[in-house]
Amino acid sequence: MKLKIKRRKIILLILILIVLILILGFILLILSTRPTTADLATEKLDYINDSEQWNDETVYPDYSAAFGRAYQGDLTIMDIGKSMYYVATEVLPKYYKDLKDASDKEIEKYYDKESESICINLAIKNKAKFVNLIKELQKLSGDTITWESYRIDLDTITTGANYTKAVLYITYQGNKEIPINITANNTISPNYSTVEYSVDI
Repeated sequence: MKLKIKRRKIILLILILIVLILILGFILLILSTRPTTADLATEKLDYINDSEQWNDETVYPDYSAAFGRAYQGDLTIMDIGKSMYYVATEVLPKYYKDLKDASDKEIEKYYDKESESICINLAIKNKAKFVNLIKELQKLSGDTITWESYRIDLDTITTGANYTKAVLYITYQGNKEIPINITANNTISPNYSTVEYSVDI
């Protein structure tokens, strides 16, 4: 009798372990198939660099034609416009929401965790540039920010051997415009944004 009870307990314990292992395996499968922030950023970069897509959705900055005339690289003005629109309407509002009240150390920690997607989205490859960009965003007010308009400052357009630069002024609803430096490199990078976004502090 005692032997039958012990067998039942052992069988029950084995069944419970099998069920737990199956549940754990299922959870790991779900977590491993969920796209990372970097995967999503790479997918969006591919979308931006495809000249055939996203044309109807993009609102180009005022004076983008002058920037396009000065630019001598591989991107089209449509590609550059799509990048600016994506950054102004999606990327910067996300970073603002995530970091609007963050300290420098918290911003640095965020950069360490998300550096790959930050590089893909903004072509920022160092922590100090990202901290400066977030400090500029922190000057804005509100729980979230909604893009209203943007323009390229004609007087700031300069062309170098491998790039074209300008200042992009972005206005978010209920806020003053903020200056963002844009540098469009002449060669397309498949791994990160060809347009770099930064600020001078």
